[in-house]
Amino acid sequence: MNDGAALGPGLERRRLALTLLFFASLFNYLDRQLLSILIEPVKAEFSLSDTDIAVLTGPAFAFFYVALGIPLARLADRGHRLSLLSISVAVWSLMTALCGVATTYWQLFMARVGVGIGEAGGTPPAHSLIMDYFKESERGRALSVYSFGVPAGIFCGFLLGGGIAETLGWRTAFLVLGLPGMLLAALIAIFLREPVRRSVQPDQPSLLLSLSDLFAVQSFRYCLLAGGFVAIGGYGAVQWTAPFLIRTHGVSLTEAGAILAVLVAVFSSLGVFIGGYLGDLLSQRKGLAWYAWVPAIFSLAACPIALGAFLSSSLIVALIFLALLNLLMNAITAPLFAGAYSFIPQHLRATASAVLLFSINLLGLGLGPLLVGLGSDLLAEAFGQSGLAYSLAILVFSYWVAAAAFLHAGRHLRRESASA
Repeated sequence: MNDGAALGPGLERRRLALTLLFFASLFNYLDRQLLSILIEPVKAEFSLSDTDIAVLTGPAFAFFYVALGIPLARLADRGHRLSLLSISVAVWSLMTALCGVATTYWQLFMARVGVGIGEAGGTPPAHSLIMDYFKESERGRALSVYSFGVPAGIFCGFLLGGGIAETLGWRTAFLVLGLPGMLLAALIAIFLREPVRRSVQPDQPSLLLSLSDLFAVQSFRYCLLAGGFVAIGGYGAVQWTAPFLIRTHGVSLTEAGAILAVLVAVFSSLGVFIGGYLGDLLSQRKGLAWYAWVPAIFSLAACPIALGAFLSSSLIVALIFLALLNLLMNAITAPLFAGAYSFIPQHLRATASAVLLFSINLLGLGLGPLLVGLGSDLLAEAFGQSGLAYSLAILVFSYWVAAAAFLHAGRHLRRESASA
């Protein structure tokens, strides 16, 4: 690849970079979330409990994802971020395809572990690249574009995964949606160039010293806590909403995929841009604290809305609340990241991204789906198919814990801005 200086500040180069990074984010979440729309046929073929499925959707992916996230982020901070990103995209795409040829539960488990290993090297270098491609006043919107890959990937997984699985089988869905990521990995390696780092740290401090520097930023600590508790409710809901619609409201697999795809396409996408826009607007006018206070407001509103979604007996009412919940949860993403990175030194941003994702995925992806699955199995004895709905409803109170952490993060952002 060419030297980073060749890239320069050219608008076309930055647009190309952001476009490919967006697609990396899209495939990241498509491959990660694809299993959630395929839960019912996979569960039936392997005769699994909800807890067994929850292990596949949560810990099998999350453990290696969080364990490798920080070391790979350190590698990104030390060396060539684009090489790491392209290799990571290739690995998680291949392992997603291998889920489609698994013949036992443990083969599927190991393929999901492989997806987690690959995706551990995705977001940290991408976030670090964006922070160098774009100037400070553009970063919130650039991060919003990258974050838009989350609902876009989930949309494609729901819509295409559900339709392919019902017509051609769940194995074909993994193969058809996993392999195209290999092409994206090649495009990133061929067409993108490493941007010039805005500051240079020849001798990167040790991991312990880096973590000490990160945790010395009080706003960052509270953003870690807030992101983790938002993710507990968010990932629990995302992974189990399709089975919830199938069991509680009697929709088909294709119908569930189409319904959720529309919700994601419209309301999750709208939420991403609303969050990025409001975060940038209010932080520029009223101070950086609003990068935390905007998601605090959204988190407070999310709990009652989620209860309406999972406890309503009407499919139409449930869908209305699910639409609002998708909007709120995705509006949190961009201001959360922008606020968390506000006072992090440039040479530690990839590491900061990995630490933030560690919290989000250890608490959210590691615990969220698992707690829902365990709760569903426990409550099934008393409530039957409704056990899943009640389990989802219990979990949403994590949003209020997140709101409290966001409020504290905002207070510290205000203090750090005053002393900067």
